[in-house]
Amino acid sequence: MSLLDFDAEAEARSTSWERADPDRALIERRSWNEWSVLLPDGEKAHICRLERDHGAYVGACDCPGYEHHDGPCAHLCTLRKAEFGHDRDVEGRRVRVLDADEERAQGAVERIRADGGRRRWGRTTRATRVRRTPELFRYVLDMYSMVGHMHRTLVLTE
Repeated sequence: MSLLDFDAEAEARSTSWERADPDRALIERRSWNEWSVLLPDGEKAHICRLERDHGAYVGACDCPGYEHHDGPCAHLCTLRKAEFGHDRDVEGRRVRVLDADEERAQGAVERIRADGGRRRWGRTTRATRVRRTPELFRYVLDMYSMVGHMHRTLVLTE
């Protein structure tokens, strides 16, 4: 996945940006960061991965346009326009590009909740269950950010 500059595409009014039309495209979410996108003038749907990493958009597409273009392809531009315009996918869900750190933190919170933690004093009561609070979510997100920063620091110093 590579860094994508949608602002530059919009300013330059590139072919990819002009071809992108979320109102006429078919967009289907496949996972938290993956969509199938069929443009009105396209022959088949292409698989796009798009997410934010510390606020910056990163992504990739399996279409030839992505391989031979310096910026994002029309499929990725369609997703960005759909997110900006609060458009919906084929199942009526709003197109929303998620932050990778948020998704990892959310997954960690779900694992904590699924595990239920260690029982020390008999049955878990409603008061002792792990609750998904903003504080817990922020804590897990901070831990993932810190680990990511440490990893990048180690990689750069090697």
